[in-house]
Amino acid sequence: MLVSMRKTTKGGFLGQVIIACIVIIIVLGILYFVKLAITSTNGPVATSTQVVATTTPVVKAQDVGIKDVDNGTYKVWGEIVTMVDGRFKRGTTPAKDRNYINSSVSLYAIGDINGDGHDDALVQTATSLGNDFDYELHAMTKMGDVASTTLLKIPVATGDVRTVDDIQIGSKGIITLSLSIVPPNGASCCPTIHATNKYHFNGTALELVATSTAK
Repeated sequence: MLVSMRKTTKGGFLGQVIIACIVIIIVLGILYFVKLAITSTNGPVATSTQVVATTTPVVKAQDVGIKDVDNGTYKVWGEIVTMVDGRFKRGTTPAKDRNYINSSVSLYAIGDINGDGHDDALVQTATSLGNDFDYELHAMTKMGDVASTTLLKIPVATGDVRTVDDIQIGSKGIITLSLSIVPPNGASCCPTIHATNKYHFNGTALELVATSTAK
């Protein structure tokens, strides 16, 4: 009788353990499926990246003034020089200084040459390396606070331009230049043709519109 009672007690304890394990498994399974249901309902957790918008400052055209002309940077006789009060000089004399150069603003006119509604400038520079002068015409425009120049070739019907004697900028951007011109095969020192030509500035170069020449 005693032996039978011990077997019954051992078997009951083992059964309780098995039942407890089954209950735990069932509970864990229920929790797992509940978690899946919640995740499916809410969807994945969204992440956001804040994008900071950047803006590029708009550079606007401005009026060219006399100070811009007198303190501009120009390409003269193949060199880049920056004027101070309308002049640039390097060296003392051509005989002592190999890189001697003496340049100045000799003539200019202010007006709208590109049709943007702001004043630009046409500037003639006179440059000496010692033995001769070279006269060159430049277009000056200004964007933001920066004035920049473009070296211009002056188209003529015949010969080569020696000097610009007068500059007129019309209200519609028509540029009138009074020119002293060296004829073909003529001496560069002695222009014998005088012309009054009209031009249009296309943003980079002068285009000849009309010419009137007289010797």
